[in-house]
Formats: sequence, structure tokens, C-alpha cells
Amino acid sequence: MALTRKDEARALDRDEQELVERSHHPAVRELDDAALLDLLKRVRERRERAQTLARQQRRQGRLAERTRRIG
Repeated sequence: MALTRKDEARALDRDEQELVERSHHPAVRELDDAALLDLLKRVRERRERAQTLARQQRRQGRLAERTRRIG
């Protein structure tokens, strides 16, 4: 399901919004191959970082839940 720009603005910080805006039409059509590859790399790095942080938070939540049950 596609996100609206309003939803993107709520979910992303300023730097991430700029990256995403560059990936939208018509801005993406103006990028040359090197710039497009750089944008792709940067967006993927941000996604991987967000996924890593989300996994860490879930892990910490599970650990906290176990500690509450035991303690």
C-alpha cells in the first residue's frame, strides 16, 4: 500500500524526508545514473538502520517483559 506524502512527513525526520522527496516524480527523472545509485544506497542504509533499531527495541521489550515476570 502506498503512503501519502502526509503519512511520510509524520513518519520521517527532515533528512529522511529530503531523501524520499528526491525519489518522487518528477525529481527522480532529473537524476543521472550515478546520483540515482547514490540515492538508492542512502535510502537502503536508512532503511537498514531503522530495521536494526526496531529489532533492538523489540528485543529490549521482550527482555523487560521477562524481567517483570521473574522479578
